[in-house]
Parts: sequence; structure tokens; C-alpha cells
Amino acid sequence: MPHSAVKRVDRSHPVAHILGQQDPPRLSLERRTMAGFFMSSVRIFAKPALSVEQQMTHLKSRGLTVADEVAAARNLRAIGFFRFCGYALPWRQGVGGTKNPAFSPGTCFEDIVDVADFDRKLRTHLLEAIERIEVAVRAAFSNTLGANDGAHWFTDPSRFRAGHDHPKLIERIKQEIGFDARNRLKRDDSIRDYLSNYDEPELPPTWIVFEVLSLGTVSRIYENLVPSRQKIIAKEIGVNRGLLASWLEVVTVMRNYCAHHARIWNRHFPVKPELPNAFHPYFRRTVTNKHNAAVVEIGDFKLHTQIFVIVKLLELINDNSQWVDRLFDLLENHPKVDRIAMGFPLHWTGYPTDAEMAELIEKEKTGKRLLQASSRTNPLQEG
Repeated sequence: MPHSAVKRVDRSHPVAHILGQQDPPRLSLERRTMAGFFMSSVRIFAKPALSVEQQMTHLKSRGLTVADEVAAARNLRAIGFFRFCGYALPWRQGVGGTKNPAFSPGTCFEDIVDVADFDRKLRTHLLEAIERIEVAVRAAFSNTLGANDGAHWFTDPSRFRAGHDHPKLIERIKQEIGFDARNRLKRDDSIRDYLSNYDEPELPPTWIVFEVLSLGTVSRIYENLVPSRQKIIAKEIGVNRGLLASWLEVVTVMRNYCAHHARIWNRHFPVKPELPNAFHPYFRRTVTNKHNAAVVEIGDFKLHTQIFVIVKLLELINDNSQWVDRLFDLLENHPKVDRIAMGFPLHWTGYPTDAEMAELIEKEKTGKRLLQASSRTNPLQEG
């Protein structure tokens, strides 16, 4: 699958509004030319910061039930009001995605804290998996291209696609490894050792450099390699090169969200991964587009599809950590968390295996053949 098939979408990330007082009046300042003609107006933000006590008062005024105000105040101090309000948005969801001024009847402060606690544990669980994947991907570069093309293959522009800005890549690598003498105190021990003992080549070998580079840079390096080099790395991992390009982007985005403590559980992610053809029946869904027409899509931008990528990569690197089992434990320990909001089917019991998908596809093919056969007119019955 060519890398150009990787789907990308708008990367804007809307942030939840603060659940605070009613929107203040927007003051307009008119600007006029010397001739007196109206030019433009400025909208001014005028919401004040609220103390924890004021936050609590306002939440209750919006219909939120608080069983233990001392514990609730402690949670607001630990979570933060703005962050808490992001988790609270599903309980204020109106028609067409609008935000209702009040909470849904019966909404409890503790239910929202439970979701925030689940999300914190989920991020930790995801980072554990991503760490294993990231280390394996770094090793794949050195184990394959290092052995095939030499210890400093990444310094050769011919290994990259036409039009790739190779000097910019080298500068980025130098920046991330602390090559500049001004950053010598920030260098990893292995980088410091190489630069102290060798003058040529200028940069350390692949097995040192790729241990230090960010996952985002590693992903972009793979994206810009010539197809023949992508195939070598993808084969080492056990997936085709187009899927790997998409999946590395998914893992990189997920890692950044988790590392920066962003909300994960009901997020609409900016990347929809490419999925193996064998799993298309599992991820197939019919949606209505902006023209009110029914269209078939494979996968979506929610957590269920994103986690599939992580699970398959863990399988490919022969990870036996029972990561999925512990994901089930996490879900079972927080039964009130809305699984539908994460994209999971209502009674989700896990992703199907490759063998189960092969069996399903064969059944679909058999069904189509039977349908086609039954639709044909029997010539002996004509007349």
C-alpha cells in the first residue's frame, strides 16, 4: 500500500469551554478611520478566575450533585477546574452537539471524577504499550538498515525520497542528540562518549542516534525513506510498509497526548489509521455524510480503532505482557465509563484474531456466491 494512502485530517483540537458562569457580554470597540467609517470590532474575553469555593458553588448552581464537598474541593484542587469541565462535557451534551447550560438530571460530581481517574490510568496503560513498541521500532532501524546500508546510512541522501530536505533532517538530528557544544550537558552518555572519542564520521552510528531521537522524528524518517528501505524495516516488524507508515503516525500522536496528560477516553483523534484488508469487515460501518447520503467507512477516529493498532503492533513484536487482559480489567473496574464514547461496541469482548477474520471473510464470500446463484433464473423453469 503506498504511503500516499495514509489518511490525514484537520489537526485542530477544540478545547472544552470552561464550565463557569454564563457567557459575559462581549464588549465591542469600534475602530474608525479619520473619515469616520467603521473598520472592525474587537471581542473581549472577560470571564474572571474562580476560587475553588466559587467553582463548587457554580457547579452546584448548574445542577451537579455533590455528595461530599470536602472531597470534591480536594479533587478540584488536584484535577483543576478547566480540566474537570472537559470531562464534564458529556453530561451537558445537547442536541446537535451543543452545550446545555445545566447538567443532565442526576449527574454526580463523583461520576465525573471516576472518568478522570479512568482516563489517568488509561494513559499510563497506553504509555506502557507504546514504550515497548517504540523500543522495538528503534531497534528495527538499526537491525535492518544498519546491517544493509552501514552504520551511518541516515547521512546518505540517496536513502530518502526525491524532494526530501535531507540537510534539514541532519540539523534536526543534531538538535535532538545535543550535537552543538552549547548543549553538551544535555547529551546522553552514549552521545557524549562518541563525540569525545571520534572526529569522523561527524555523527554517531545508527544504533546510538536512534536511541535518542524522538518517536516523531523516527516516524518522519520512515515516512521519507525510499520504498525499498521502507520495505526492509516493515518486513522486520512484520507488516506492509503502507500500514507501518500509518501506524507509526498513530502511535506518535497517541504518545504525545498521553505524555502531555491530555484527555484520551472520548477524544476524536486527528488520525484515522489504515487497517488491514482482512479486518475491514470488523471495522466496516455505515454513516451519513454531509449530503445526507449513506456511505461505508472503515474504522473511525475514536479510541477503539486507535487501540487496535497498538494491539497488533504488540502482537508483531512478540510481546507477551497480557496488555489487552489488563485493559479489560481497567474497563471492568470503571463500569460507569461510557464505552460507546470510546468507539467500542456495546458488548465488546476483544478484537477478532486473524483466523477469525479469515473465517468471516470466507463466509461472506460463500454467502455472496449463494446469493448470486439463487438470483439466476433456472432455464428449465422458463416458459
